[in-house]
Amino acid sequence: MKSLFGNSKLSVIILFIFCLISVGCSQEVNINGLIKKLEDSNLDQERIVAMLVRIGTPAVGPLIAALKDTDSAKRSGAAKALGKIKDSHAAEPLINALKDEYPSVQCSAAQALGEIKDSRAVKPLIAALKYQSFDSFINCYDCGTRVQDSVRQALENIGIPAVDALIVALKDTDSQIRGNAATVLANIKDYRAIEALVMSMSDKDSWVRARRKEALVTIGLPAVEPLIAVLKNENPDVRQNAVEALGKIKDSRAVEPLMDTLKDKNLNVRRNAAEALGEIGDHRAVERLLAALEDEDTYVKIYAAEAIGRMGMPVVDTVKEKCLLIVAENYGVFIARGKPGIETVLVEALYKYGSREMAEDFGNCGNDQLASAAGEWSTERGYYWVETLSAKDKGISGPFDKRHLRWGGR
Repeated sequence: MKSLFGNSKLSVIILFIFCLISVGCSQEVNINGLIKKLEDSNLDQERIVAMLVRIGTPAVGPLIAALKDTDSAKRSGAAKALGKIKDSHAAEPLINALKDEYPSVQCSAAQALGEIKDSRAVKPLIAALKYQSFDSFINCYDCGTRVQDSVRQALENIGIPAVDALIVALKDTDSQIRGNAATVLANIKDYRAIEALVMSMSDKDSWVRARRKEALVTIGLPAVEPLIAVLKNENPDVRQNAVEALGKIKDSRAVEPLMDTLKDKNLNVRRNAAEALGEIGDHRAVERLLAALEDEDTYVKIYAAEAIGRMGMPVVDTVKEKCLLIVAENYGVFIARGKPGIETVLVEALYKYGSREMAEDFGNCGNDQLASAAGEWSTERGYYWVETLSAKDKGISGPFDKRHLRWGGR
C-alpha cells in the first residue's frame, strides 16, 4: 500500500472514498433498474414500488425523472412511489402529472399528492375535479369518474388546508367542480363550510343542488340550525332542499319549522315537508299532518297519510278512514316508495277497500308481509292470485306498471 500511494494513512482514506463511490454507483444502478421494471406488466408493480419506497430519499430524483418517461406504466408506478416516500420535492412534478394523457397516471398522481399533503396541490387538484372524457381509450368508459374519485380522496386527505379553496370552488363556472367540491367539504366536516353550502343550494344545476344537500346531511347535526334558517328563503329550490336535508338528518329541532312548511305556497316544499316529518317520526306533527290530508295536491295527501301511518294510525274513525282511503286509492305509490312501517297501513287499506287486483299486486310486489296478507285476504273471499314474477325477477319493470309493482322500486 505504501509503495502505491506513499502514505498508508492517505491510502486508507482514498480506499474509503472509493468504497463510498462504489456503493453509491451500485445503489444508483439498483434504483434505475427497479424503475425500469415498473414498465414490465409481468412483474408485481406494487412490490417494486415498495422496494423503491424502502430506498427512500435517494430514489426521489430518478422517480421524478421517470414521470416524463414515454411508458405510462412507469409514470404511474413512479407517482405511486413518490407519494409513499412523501418527499415535498415531488409535489410540483406530480402536479404536472395531473395533466398526463393517461387516466391511470392522473389517478396515481392525485393519490400521491393526497399522501404528501402539500398545500400547493390544492388548487390544481380542485381544477382536476372537472370531468374528463377518455373516449379514445379502449374499455375506459368510467375512467373520468375514477380520476374524479382519486382527486376527491386526495383533497379529503389534505383536509383543513383545502377548505378555503373548496368553499371558493362552490362558485366555480364548472358544475362538476361545484358539485364535487361540496362532496369533499362534507367529508372533511369543517363547520366553516356549512353556511356556504346552505347559501349555495339555489344552484341552477339540479345535480349540484343534490350534492350540496347530501353534503349537509353528511355534516349532520351542526347543519340543522342553518338549514332551519333558510326554510323562509324566497327561492323554492333552497326551501325544498333544506326540507329534504332536515328530513334525512332527523333532528327533533326541525319538527316545528317543518310543520309550518306544510303550508308553504310551493307544492314541492309541502310534499317534502310531509315526507320529512314522516322520516323524523315525531308525534307532535300528527295534527298538522292530518290537516294536510285536505291539501289540494294529491301527493301532499299521500305523503301526509304515509307519515301518519308510519307513526301509528289515528284513533278517530272518520280520520282513520280518510287515511286508509288515500292509501287504498294510491297503493301503487306506497309500494313503489317502500317506506318501512307502512306495510301495516297497506294491509288495513286492503281489508277496508281492497280488490282482487290490489291483492294480486300486493302478492307480487316482493314484500313478504304484503304477500302474506294478500294470500289470507284472497283465501277468505274464495279468490286466488297468480304469482306472475319469480322472487328473483320481481320488479324489473317500472314501479308504476300495475302488473309489475316492486317494493321500494321507485
